[in-house]
Amino acid sequence: MILFEVAEYYFKGFEKLLGGKEKVIFNYGVINEKNMKKLKLTNDELYSRLRQKGINKIEDVKKAILEPNG
Repeated sequence: MILFEVAEYYFKGFEKLLGGKEKVIFNYGVINEKNMKKLKLTNDELYSRLRQKGINKIEDVKKAILEPNG
């Protein structure tokens, strides 16, 4: 664990190599189907996650990003 933390500190690209990078799922009213397929995320799962965060209407969201750490 310490070795990985040191590598992340000295080599900035190391973190992206291990953890990946964030994916834009929803941007100003448009669902990014390409990223949804990569993440194996269905529309129902997206709406369910939004409801868990207290968002009832997708129109209230400007941008939704899924980060590697959740």
